[in-house]
Amino acid sequence: METRLLNGGEFLEITQKIINAVQPEFIICYGCRTIERKSWGAFLDNGSSTHSVQTTYDLLVIPPQDCKYQDHEVVQKVEQQSARHFQLNCLVHKIGYVNEAIKAGSRFYYSTLKYGLTLYESGRELLLPFPTPPDLSSVDDWNGWFDRAQRCFSLAGDALSRKYYEQTLFLLHQTTEFACIALLRFFTGYHSATHNLTRLLAMTESISLVPRSVFPGTTKEETELLTVLSKAYSDSRYKESYTANPEKVDIIMERVKAFMEVAVTLHIKGPHALDEPTTMYGYMQRASQHDR
Repeated sequence: METRLLNGGEFLEITQKIINAVQPEFIICYGCRTIERKSWGAFLDNGSSTHSVQTTYDLLVIPPQDCKYQDHEVVQKVEQQSARHFQLNCLVHKIGYVNEAIKAGSRFYYSTLKYGLTLYESGRELLLPFPTPPDLSSVDDWNGWFDRAQRCFSLAGDALSRKYYEQTLFLLHQTTEFACIALLRFFTGYHSATHNLTRLLAMTESISLVPRSVFPGTTKEETELLTVLSKAYSDSRYKESYTANPEKVDIIMERVKAFMEVAVTLHIKGPHALDEPTTMYGYMQRASQHDR
């Protein structure tokens, strides 16, 4: 894996599309990752080779306080600008929310604003300066949320032993959600409110690519597993005819167990010892240490 920033022309094109779609106050890039795949084989079109490059950009889009769109609508409009060779992961919070978070000493906004790349600012609104660098201590964030994840996983095991498959999936969804939140809070200080596992897993890529690799989504079968787990949150509560496939539940149980193990490993290494030097947050952490 290597890191590659968009060239100036690409940045301008993406930025202008987002501006036209949502009229934000700020657009800030806080991470990027490029994955390059090469393959060759005697049976690939008479011995030919294939080469693909996919770049993902993490954006913080800050709309005006009176934006006519809900935050999730802005997310959709921004991420619709993704193209074949790049993907946009977008966080959206209105200017008032961000300034309140700055006043509260948010680690996430401190790092994003200090080390991120500002693609656009309207000039209509200002972001408040941080009075002092925030406390980077994040032990409580980890303990509280990962404890929730562990309790849900324990309950999922009990439900599975009783063949309560639908309840098992719901609890596995909650396990994964809480583990993602624990990782995000511990490493970045970001407070996520979404239940969407696909989005949460995408957010963890700014920390490390390892958690997302547990649910790679590289095949139809892999995509189906993540879809089943992601939909368990709503399907188990709102669909009267909802049933779960026992074989898939067993597989997902093992995947979630592996995800928990990955989360623990990353936590033990700590925010200053990440093994993914090309993730933006690894860079941010090293830069913040250098500043001290």
